[in-house]
Amino acid sequence: MADDTEESSTLAVLSKRVDFRGWKQSMLLYAMEKGDVDGIFTDDGSDAARGYQLIAALSHARRQSWKLLSGKLTGRVGRQITNPTLRDVWNTSITSASVAVPSQAQYQFALAMRAVEDACGGVEETAKQIARTRFKVALMTFEEQSTKGDVKAGFETYADGIRVAEQKLAHAGVIMSDEEKKEKFFAGFNPRSAQWNSVKTFWMQSDHTFDDILSRGVQQQHSLDAVEAEDNASGVRSFMAKSMRDEERNNERDYERFNKRTKRDEESAQAHYTERGAGGKGGRGNGIDDGEVSEWQSDDEGEKLELVEYVHGNRTVSRAELLGEGLKDGKPPMRVRLVESGRTIRADVDRVLRGGEMTKFELEKQTKRARLE
Repeated sequence: MADDTEESSTLAVLSKRVDFRGWKQSMLLYAMEKGDVDGIFTDDGSDAARGYQLIAALSHARRQSWKLLSGKLTGRVGRQITNPTLRDVWNTSITSASVAVPSQAQYQFALAMRAVEDACGGVEETAKQIARTRFKVALMTFEEQSTKGDVKAGFETYADGIRVAEQKLAHAGVIMSDEEKKEKFFAGFNPRSAQWNSVKTFWMQSDHTFDDILSRGVQQQHSLDAVEAEDNASGVRSFMAKSMRDEERNNERDYERFNKRTKRDEESAQAHYTERGAGGKGGRGNGIDDGEVSEWQSDDEGEKLELVEYVHGNRTVSRAELLGEGLKDGKPPMRVRLVESGRTIRADVDRVLRGGEMTKFELEKQTKRARLE
């Protein structure tokens, strides 16, 4: 048997008496892996028809091989006992076998294992009861939805907990029939939703095994999760579409109001010029100003600003004046001011549609009038 010092991290350990049965099963598999084909694990010398005593006395090499493997297994498995009291029982049994007359060193492994099992025997029934209780509790822990963000819920998590409890049953030596498991499952599985209760009713009327029920429950959970994810995605899409429609309607109303005000201003200005031209000072009756400054004119026409259109994120368009372009301060290179609201915005080049020009004086006048109205 090769050196297996590094295997200690992967082998089961015996730290509590209630874990003896599961630990013993793990050690049995380990002994078989290391070459125990003659029965070292169970041969305590009480049966001459098996194990060491079946090896002919003349087969010296086979008997030496037995003793060598028995010694290695005894030491290696003994190191997996971390409970001080139980390890002392193991070591004492090894010593007793060696000094016995006649010597029983060739049976030391099975004798030590039996001694530890006897030391743990008083708690075997307790271990079985604990395992049964854990299994029952696991069957009662189904949660359809988590009430805490860091706690998982759903049938898949529920089934995982049941599988762990089943392993505890096996380690404790509890033999539970499939029908008994199903009976306990239906008593403990009490969902709140009508959908899960319908599934439970169907299972109760079927002939599925306990393992089948757990597998089908996990599949059902996956189907419900897929439907919920699709519903959530549809809800998000509907909300975004409604928001975009609302914003488009608002922009359309704002644009219509702006156009109406602009048209009204133009008509008012035209009427004023006509009146001044017909009867005012220097008027010639043709509606053309003769040089007198009206309330709509200024000696300084103001700084010429280009009239542009700003494209919003929802693809609607607002009238704006271009305040600057080619700016290099790490922000979008163009600066515009919305005519309707007066709000200044930094914009990318592709968000500004150019092609008209309006004086700063006229824009400010229209903006003030719109706000007053």
